[in-house]
Amino acid sequence: MRLILIVSCFLSLFIPSLTASSPAGGYKIEVEIKHFQGDSLFLGYYFGKGQYLKDTALIDKGKFTFEGDDHLAPGVYLLVIPPDNKFIHVIISDDEQKFSLPGAWAVIYLLHTPVLIHLYC
Repeated sequence: MRLILIVSCFLSLFIPSLTASSPAGGYKIEVEIKHFQGDSLFLGYYFGKGQYLKDTALIDKGKFTFEGDDHLAPGVYLLVIPPDNKFIHVIISDDEQKFSLPGAWAVIYLLHTPVLIHLYC
């Protein structure tokens, strides 16, 4: 009887912490970019020495939304800007799978490299 009580106390203390630490399914990344003429944006990632596309977002009400059911692996991802496939690095952690880049963001080119800047207006 004492063993059952100890096991049940152990399970009631540690099982909720294990389920709370596991990440919720899916990801959702919203990006709002001003002064961008394109209608699509790509989310890419690195694997080895290559770069691969993970998701595509079409513009909807001025925003690009990347959304999926699978949890993204933590790491460096790319916001790929068509048509010349320049990209901006984004770091995605295990804890932050749902976030947005709202407001007055703009893409400018410095020496043919896209830079995402926040406009303070």
